[in-house]
Amino acid sequence: MKIARSILLSFLELVGILSVNVDQYPSKLEDLRVLFVNAHHLINEYRPHQARETLIGIMEGELRRKRGEVEGVRRMREKVEEVLKGLMEQNEGEDEDGVMSNGEVVGNTKKKESASMIWKALDALEI
Repeated sequence: MKIARSILLSFLELVGILSVNVDQYPSKLEDLRVLFVNAHHLINEYRPHQARETLIGIMEGELRRKRGEVEGVRRMREKVEEVLKGLMEQNEGEDEDGVMSNGEVVGNTKKKESASMIWKALDALEI
């Protein structure tokens, strides 16, 4: 900030000198050149810090994005577990031969309904 003020002040002095006596401008012009070189040097000194901060920001954004993806996978896992739990509860009474615990034989209609429910549950998971 101080160097910017110095540059502005030197420029105003140069304009004043040019309006009064043109022969004195080389020394003031050299002062301005030195101030600009110093400003350029300060800007270049700041670049590594700026690059580091930019990379930190990018990495924090990537971390937030990946945490969001992990959370999405967790939510999807919970949905799948709920669907599987529901299907297990629905089919608890059925043994391996398709016979219910009360002796009722499960027909093709019951199997089609079960398959239809499975597909609906998978559609609800938005996979």
